Amino acid sequence: MKLRHFAWVILALPLFAVGQTINIAKETPYYDEKIIQPNIVNECTDLGAKLSTFTKSYSEKKGFTVALSDKFNSANPGYNLKLEITNAVSAGNAWMGHAKGVTISMELYKDGKQVTSHTLNRNSSGGIGAGFKSSCDVLGRCTKALGKDVGKILSKWRKQGLLK
Repeated sequence: MKLRHFAWVILALPLFAVGQTINIAKETPYYDEKIIQPNIVNECTDLGAKLSTFTKSYSEKKGFTVALSDKFNSANPGYNLKLEITNAVSAGNAWMGHAKGVTISMELYKDGKQVTSHTLNRNSSGGIGAGFKSSCDVLGRCTKALGKDVGKILSKWRKQGLLK
């Protein structure tokens, strides 16, 4: 009986093998602050940090090792994931209804060479209790969903052999 359990453990080890570390910036920057609504840039100052933190958390749940660095550098050895907030929209309010959205781009580099890229978008009306949430809270929900999405895309890239 014990030998059978040992065999299952040995067979399952490759499923939990840790690949190379993926480096991302600890704060995802805006692609161009001039095209983002000023109220978002000025009031929701932690969107980039939230996106990076959620990306790290959800990617690690998918079996990746993610390191946060002060600044993104595609030339660093190994895998580097460039995340940028390319657009963010804040319309409506708690009483009329939220209409918020965030769009990001992601580019995967290996040893300085771009391997692949993808664009993601998430919108939110605030969910349950939206009347009690600020615009920044609702945009934060978008970054949480995007963090999950990035983890899913990384898994897809791993299955395609683009990421090991």
